[in-house]
Amino acid sequence: MGRNLGTGIGAVAMTLVAALASGCTGQAGSGNPTTTQVAAALTGTATISGTASGPGGHLSGIKISLNGSVQAATFTDANGQYAFTGLALGLSYSVSASGTGCTFSGPRNFNNLQANQTADFAGTGGSCVGVPVVPGPQGPPGPQGPAGATGPAGPAGAVGATGPAGPAGATGAQGPAGSTGPMGIPGATGPAGPAGPTGATGPAGPTGATGPTGATGPAGPAGPPGPGGDGGVDPRFGNNVQNGREASNPACIVGQILLSAAQNVNAGGIPCDGRLLQISQNQVLFALIGTTYGGDGRTTYAVPDMRSITPNNMTYSICEFGIFPSAN
Repeated sequence: MGRNLGTGIGAVAMTLVAALASGCTGQAGSGNPTTTQVAAALTGTATISGTASGPGGHLSGIKISLNGSVQAATFTDANGQYAFTGLALGLSYSVSASGTGCTFSGPRNFNNLQANQTADFAGTGGSCVGVPVVPGPQGPPGPQGPAGATGPAGPAGAVGATGPAGPAGATGAQGPAGSTGPMGIPGATGPAGPAGPTGATGPAGPTGATGPTGATGPAGPAGPPGPGGDGGVDPRFGNNVQNGREASNPACIVGQILLSAAQNVNAGGIPCDGRLLQISQNQVLFALIGTTYGGDGRTTYAVPDMRSITPNNMTYSICEFGIFPSAN
């Protein structure tokens, strides 16, 4: 006669549901304290499983009974295996085996169940051969369970060897020449250097016969500069200059020198009065002029000092924040 192999799971599930419903509503109709214990212990589950075997090997169709906090029964399958799943942790259970013509050892007891357990049974007896299992019809598929959590990523594999270099491709055709960019702003004219002194005139020699023209000799070294004249300072420059405060001019080109006639604000940037700047706070301008006008090049650099050549009442400034010039 066939056996329903799902009896153990169904019986356990029905008993747990009934116990939980009774424990949650407080209505223990039978007065049995097992109901409250089952409801209180549903914080985790475990499985009790095993096999039944006889003198000739595994026994199918052997009845396995579950007693204690939960009562259920199932039958071993064609391989002699059984399992009670979904058992609440913290409760006590007893598992026993019985079958026609078989004698099994006593029940296996599990008090305060905390993890999965195994209970195997060995039957004795001359006619202990088990009962053939006739599977029942397959039930409809159950609903799909939720997707499990994504496992951790495996370790990265070793880097493969570099493959051989492919052949060089053919040289492409030369592209058209780009358009010529706009001409940059002319720089300021530097001051003229001092003139050297005129050498002394030698005495005139007697007039000799005209000889052939000789080769031109090398130029002599320049003499030392003479003292400055009294009228070398132009009164139109250097008076009441560089008074304009720093101003923002996003349209200026970084490093560009600007001249402003305004009394209180310049045309954009830093006044050109030779002051030292921190490289860490003005890195863009430092990238263009470096220490050309002073500074140690490690923490400081200087802007040009143009006070002596600034028209009276005006301000020369150098753009520090604006459009970065292009080499093209």
